[in-house]
Amino acid sequence: MDEVNKMSLIEYFNTFDKEAEKLECFEYLYIIELKKIINVDVPLNKIYDCVRRDYNKHTSKDTKDRNVLYKYLREKERYNLLNSLILKIYKTMVEDNSFNDLFVLYNFELFNCIITKEVTSIIPKNNLVNIEFTKLSNIEINNIIEDFLTKIDPTLKWLDIYRNAKDNGTIIEIDKLSDSDREKYKKIFGNLKNGCVTYNNVPYVLLENSNTLKYIYSFVHEFSHYIIMSYRKSENISRFLGEFPSIFYERYFAYYINDKGFSKEEIDYLVKQRNKRTLNNYFDIVGVLRYIRILLDGKKITEEDEIINFDGDINSLSLEYLEMLKKNYTDIDITDSKTIVNKICDRTRWMLIKYPYAFNELYPYITGSYLADQTLKKVRSDESFLENMKYITENLSTIEPSNIFNELGLDVDKMKEEVK
Repeated sequence: MDEVNKMSLIEYFNTFDKEAEKLECFEYLYIIELKKIINVDVPLNKIYDCVRRDYNKHTSKDTKDRNVLYKYLREKERYNLLNSLILKIYKTMVEDNSFNDLFVLYNFELFNCIITKEVTSIIPKNNLVNIEFTKLSNIEINNIIEDFLTKIDPTLKWLDIYRNAKDNGTIIEIDKLSDSDREKYKKIFGNLKNGCVTYNNVPYVLLENSNTLKYIYSFVHEFSHYIIMSYRKSENISRFLGEFPSIFYERYFAYYINDKGFSKEEIDYLVKQRNKRTLNNYFDIVGVLRYIRILLDGKKITEEDEIINFDGDINSLSLEYLEMLKKNYTDIDITDSKTIVNKICDRTRWMLIKYPYAFNELYPYITGSYLADQTLKKVRSDESFLENMKYITENLSTIEPSNIFNELGLDVDKMKEEVK
């Protein structure tokens, strides 16, 4: 960095204790990284304080020096910072016991390909339009849940777990709590409204109950996590598999209630809503998927190589995928590879800095969606495979991704040949 830009950076640091800056988060991290390089003596807590402030309410005037600095950050350090962030994500994958699976790392390129196909297959033809759901009584909801759990597990063990959870208060309907109980649980679980978490090694399901199929659909997802936690023999469930059973039971439940004669419009909405979330998750981390693949090849990410790579990829991508890409990265020309790769780069950096654990959290939803679809095909052709899925769910903490592929009859070597 030349002396002019270095002095601009020092002057810029000196404004931190006067007012917050209206910046995108990745620019803060640029500054933190550059601070290490040029050894500017500014406490990091001042930078973090600025990040935490509401920078929509605090602005500072633009200066020539600031614009010079911004231009340097965006144009000269764009891919240097990206490489640094992706390396950190990769190290997290390798060092995290729940992600440290050689099967996943060795086949990462294959998974990228099948995930892209999975995503392309669920791109909607039309926008999702909100609908009014039919109200159900608490008795009706309970009967639907109990009947479904009995279908999944005729031995009635899952049904007993459900009934015990209700009796023990580990299924919590947030919106139906008293004000005092809501405050009590808020201190334990924060603002979580829909999820499954453990507290003192006890699993809890937290949900808002709309008294509709929408609630039951969410319940099926979260209670699947509850079952996994109730049976788990180890803390280290593979992240690759973490959302797989929950998404499968969601989708199987859609078929189950359709066969029972429930509203096709409501069921269709629930399935499309899940697909929409999967698509959003995918486009949040599509850059990370591309970049880790490059890192695994022992290469560095550069703008020049990314343009060449994307030009090569674009011929194999469907028009629906490209339109979805355009929709998620607004104001881009899908024929302009340079604009696209830089947009993906910038969004990836922003996401990894604002949400450092986003990849770890979102990747399982995408892989889970693919595995759920493959399992559903198996179950729809042979209902007895539901028992295999029940076994997988109860033993997920001791099962590796390679076992799931074998169980589903998915030949990885053959699949690699097919995607070449």
